[in-house]
Amino acid sequence: MSTTTVNADQLTKVIQSTIFELIECGGTTPDATCEWIAGEHPDLYKTFGHDRVRDLCEVIQYAEVPEASARLRERFRIFNQTYFSVSLPEYEVRVVNDIRLPGEQAASEPTSGHVDFGSGIIFIAHTRDDFMSDALLHHMAHVATGTNEDTEELWIAEMERLKTLAAPLL
Repeated sequence: MSTTTVNADQLTKVIQSTIFELIECGGTTPDATCEWIAGEHPDLYKTFGHDRVRDLCEVIQYAEVPEASARLRERFRIFNQTYFSVSLPEYEVRVVNDIRLPGEQAASEPTSGHVDFGSGIIFIAHTRDDFMSDALLHHMAHVATGTNEDTEELWIAEMERLKTLAAPLL
């Protein structure tokens, strides 16, 4: 394995962990992550240059986390059986580092995910497993009620129903 390959793997891991931490602390952008890499890992930054580091920051920030997606797809199946009597339609579950689309402004408060009803996908923000399970149930309740609004009475009632069933909500 060449030094460049080792450095590319190292850069990828550094960017992944940095994005995870920065999003947990309130958010980041590819530019902000790139700037952080330049300051904290100047050798890697210099080896690859601004444009390649920044481009990789963007790719990783909006990428799916396949292992986490696979775990949550299985939880979707179990939760659908346990809490929804298999009444929810089959939805794809994608865990992504940042649920915003490139160029979207950060929300005023962190978002755990959202349901894309048109494409049948539940997007969940990559974080700790217990938070992602909670977010999945939260968004499955949105699927059950047909709304993405946390203030809808039907959704609130569905969340109360889940709580009475001792669903694993934080």
